[in-house]
Amino acid sequence: MELPKFKYINDNIRDKFFEHNINDLACECCGIVSPLVYTGMFYAEENVEILCPECVSNGKAAEKFCGEFYDYWSDIPKTMPKESLHELQHKTPSYRGQQQEYVPHCCNDFCKFIDYVGWRDIQKRGLENNLVFCCYNNKIIENDKKYNFIEANKEKLRKKGDFRGYLFQCLHCNSYHLHADMA
Repeated sequence: MELPKFKYINDNIRDKFFEHNINDLACECCGIVSPLVYTGMFYAEENVEILCPECVSNGKAAEKFCGEFYDYWSDIPKTMPKESLHELQHKTPSYRGQQQEYVPHCCNDFCKFIDYVGWRDIQKRGLENNLVFCCYNNKIIENDKKYNFIEANKEKLRKKGDFRGYLFQCLHCNSYHLHADMA
């Protein structure tokens, strides 16, 4: 099955957002049995568990269930185009974080999710000196000094572990952004 493209997800990892539909369950939005289904985060009043890739990408699932794939967070600039916010929240499947998923923004747009990473993955890509460390909920003040928790603990980042990294890239200036969370 050819998956739809998503503006804020790297094409090479789209399949990581969907699972094989081994029980032939129908999409709760359109009723069609798809070989792949989305079972990730979806914030809605109803408990929606199975969505096909098409209903995610075209926004029909979000519209039908008045739902969002990403919960709102407070650092989104007021100048962010409403179309970008709509695309992210209503037409982009959410990556699987350990806490509330967060998507960094740059150049007045959201960044594209590239992959789940540990610090070794960052080094293999040659990005260790070219990263923007996300600061949402990661600014720590200790002994009257402010620092970024992710940057201070970057060597402890694991692709699969209690302290996970999420790599993003700006769609406009191509800068790389690293977000992380803990279990």
